[in-house]
Amino acid sequence: MGMLVEFSSCRKNGKHGVISRADHSVESTNRRVDDVSKNFAVESVENINAAGGGRDDALLQPNRIRQEPPSVPISFRISCKCTGSLSRYFSTQEVSKIIGVGLSRLLGWKVDLKNPQLEVNVYLSDDHCLLGFPLTRLPLANRSYIKTTGLRSTVAWAMASLAQIQPGFCVVDPMCGVGTILIEAAQEHKAARFLGMDIDDGQLQRANENVEFAKLGNRIHLLKSSSTALPLPSSTVDAVVCDLPFGRKFGTKANAAANLPLILAEMERVLCIGGTLVLLLSPQLSCLLKKLLAQKDAGPKSKHGNGASN
Repeated sequence: MGMLVEFSSCRKNGKHGVISRADHSVESTNRRVDDVSKNFAVESVENINAAGGGRDDALLQPNRIRQEPPSVPISFRISCKCTGSLSRYFSTQEVSKIIGVGLSRLLGWKVDLKNPQLEVNVYLSDDHCLLGFPLTRLPLANRSYIKTTGLRSTVAWAMASLAQIQPGFCVVDPMCGVGTILIEAAQEHKAARFLGMDIDDGQLQRANENVEFAKLGNRIHLLKSSSTALPLPSSTVDAVVCDLPFGRKFGTKANAAANLPLILAEMERVLCIGGTLVLLLSPQLSCLLKKLLAQKDAGPKSKHGNGASN
């Protein structure tokens, strides 16, 4: 038996009003569940008596039909995150409290903040509410084949998946760090080739240790190089996947702004026609990239417009 809960079209109704409605909703829902259970049990017993059921059928009492809460209640904890305009009206503590009270009343569960049997993850935005239940206590990012951790393994796996790597592809990470993205991609795609580059000797050393530890030395190759001058011919790479670590490598925002166009130009140069580029950016760099792309798109149009006017 499953239960799906979805909230949509959340609006700015004020903090206390929404909390009050949530409490009343929980109470009314609780009464409706009890009423439905009682009515179903009474109707079942009446049908048995009308049909002249025997002694065995008489054992089917209402308390056997009605679902009773477990003798030992399940302990749980709410982990909540709010985004969008809702985060200005509700704190994560308030939302966690509302949901926790609802689960306790409806299901008879018991709150345990230190060592719960079940953790309920809630992601609440302006448009929807997403509920998740972890199936294991072990973090999904745990990897037995990675010696030194860098980028979170689940994020690296997702980036490699977005690249849509095919057999025979040449995949490059021009700022590979400790090689997490390349290792995750190589674990999934056995028939592709991988090349990692970095300007930092320490990062390359750790990346080499990770590659050897994962036993992928015959498929992942490492090279010291600057991301602004990649030692590769043009149009020779099928996919570029990269986590741009400006926060660590570049000291100031001015450096980041100066180097990002050069790095993107090199990535574009080495990519073949129809190639794939997957980047992980900070919010600041994402805004900067959008501005650069807008300027690039506006450039040819303005030149074309000037030519047409002449």
